Amino acid sequence: MGSFQNWFSVISVLVSFTTIFHIALYKRNSSSAVTWTVFILLTPLVGSLIYAIFGINRINRRLKRSGHLKKSEFTNIQTLPVPLPYERYPELWKAGHYLGLHDVYSPIKIYPFLKPRDAVDAMLSGISNAKLSITLLTYIFNDDPIGLLFINALKNAAERGVEIKLLCDDVGSGPSKSLLYKKLHHPKITIAFFLPVLVHTRFSNMRNHRKLMIVDGKTGFTGGMNIAGMYDKSWRKENLNDDLRLSPDTHYQVEGPVVAHLQRIFEEDWFFTTEEKLTNSIYWQTVEITTHSTEGSVCRVIASGPSDDRNLSRWHYLTLIQCARKSIIIQSPYFSPDQAILDALSTAALRGVRVDILIPQNSDYSFIRWVIQEIVGGLLQYGVHIWWIPGGFDHTKALLIDDEIVVIGSANWDARSLRINFELNLEILDDEFAKTMHTFLIENRNKSTIYTIEMHQNRTKSIKLRDGISRLLTPFL
Repeated sequence: MGSFQNWFSVISVLVSFTTIFHIALYKRNSSSAVTWTVFILLTPLVGSLIYAIFGINRINRRLKRSGHLKKSEFTNIQTLPVPLPYERYPELWKAGHYLGLHDVYSPIKIYPFLKPRDAVDAMLSGISNAKLSITLLTYIFNDDPIGLLFINALKNAAERGVEIKLLCDDVGSGPSKSLLYKKLHHPKITIAFFLPVLVHTRFSNMRNHRKLMIVDGKTGFTGGMNIAGMYDKSWRKENLNDDLRLSPDTHYQVEGPVVAHLQRIFEEDWFFTTEEKLTNSIYWQTVEITTHSTEGSVCRVIASGPSDDRNLSRWHYLTLIQCARKSIIIQSPYFSPDQAILDALSTAALRGVRVDILIPQNSDYSFIRWVIQEIVGGLLQYGVHIWWIPGGFDHTKALLIDDEIVVIGSANWDARSLRINFELNLEILDDEFAKTMHTFLIENRNKSTIYTIEMHQNRTKSIKLRDGISRLLTPFL
């Protein structure tokens, strides 16, 4: 018995230190590395096993084989003219270019759907009017009334001869997998699930959180909406938009040469999952035209993920914060960024920029609200304004800089979106669109409750302890 215990101890030590060696080599985020190290030291073998399942990035090896692994590119742009809309923010243009955002698209037509039912109707209309092809990428495809509407619309399109590619994340859409295969069984429909896993949990890493639909290769839909109704079941009675029970969210229809770039992103994810390329011309009806001398509205695409060694979404947010001169308005369902972003927001407030952060009062998970409440306390002392949006869980994601620069898409302001998941954002400079988003965000702010430093300081000791302990989960959220 003693000999077995000795061998078990030796194996535990060897496995634990081998795991810690791997963390030291490959974990770039220090807080995540420290958290994993402490966890493994406290739970030998078990901690190493959990790290092996949830903590290792296995995607890069597959991406190397597929040729889609993205590396940092730093290009000399001193000789390139700054596009006219970026003349007010040349530093944003230059920083973005250094980060690999070389392509600027113009003209762009963007139609915002600031009520979820409007977005659902527009997407269903797009499917109904499709003549050649539909490519659809989503994190969640639920088997609820909203999901069934899309299933029926896609099936009808297939009956008309439209070629359909449906890519769902295996974790987000896992519960609906069997239903989708059954209901959408058709020669014209191909379904795939991104990066299948054995265990489906909120903490599953490297998920495809992008939302994208392209019709006939020329009309794109993107934003934050999943193919789902209510995200927060406990608040259904508080938050009904209509009989279909849609959580507040935003989505957007885009047209112009940027659609070809969006299709290229879908193709990369589709090829990664199925090893099939979209070679048929029915998927490429829009020519991808980039320019460095645009006028009017312009757009850049920010596609980030664990395959990107730059943490592109994180650096993009940091750059935008540092470029702000008058105002920053952020709305996000989750807000737990790293210290660098928190410091950038605090610094912006100190130099006179008005910073407003709008967060749902009620999250889909209670402990996330506790984490957020602890984190934002550090911002209040520097003059950042924190607002709780009333009612049920609001899934809207938007960023507005100086009432001129808009960023919309799938990325939240948390570690999962900024380091771990595959995300898709659009950076848009368009005066009319900026005015629309300003009105929308100000209306949301006006109906919200401000969270003051006095409220934060007057929390009971038990709540402070609860919130502080919850914040330790930040690297995993």
